Amino acid sequence: MNSPPDRISNHTLLLSAWIGLILFSSTGMAGRWANSLYAMLSSHSGLGEGLAMLLFQKGYHVFLFVVLGGLLVSAASSSAPTLSRAILWSFVVGALSEALQLAFDGRGPSLADVLLNGASGSAGAWIWLRMLSARRKTAPGPVS
Repeated sequence: MNSPPDRISNHTLLLSAWIGLILFSSTGMAGRWANSLYAMLSSHSGLGEGLAMLLFQKGYHVFLFVVLGGLLVSAASSSAPTLSRAILWSFVVGALSEALQLAFDGRGPSLADVLLNGASGSAGAWIWLRMLSARRKTAPGPVS
């Protein structure tokens, strides 16, 4: 059963909240929290502070944007152009997230992170579409 067109779907609300989390992660406060967490993790990892910070930071980017890609697909109403839109929006949100860092001391945008964000969102969308496709193929048909 579809929701009325004047209501926002749960998928759209979750997608909006996730984009909010991504944008928050670009703020100065989030940067300070992340630096504290990096320092704590690196002291117990044996990897050294620089490598632990790099792996954790880039892993967080990948996590945020893989989930974003899946949410972009699940919030879409049609499946045909969904992947291309999800790829586009992954790069747009990734670029906005990086550009937002210009407004905060101690933060700086990175083109490499825009590319990582967009690629991660694209991968998440592709994975989600593949899972949906596999699910449709294995779902039992209507009983006659």
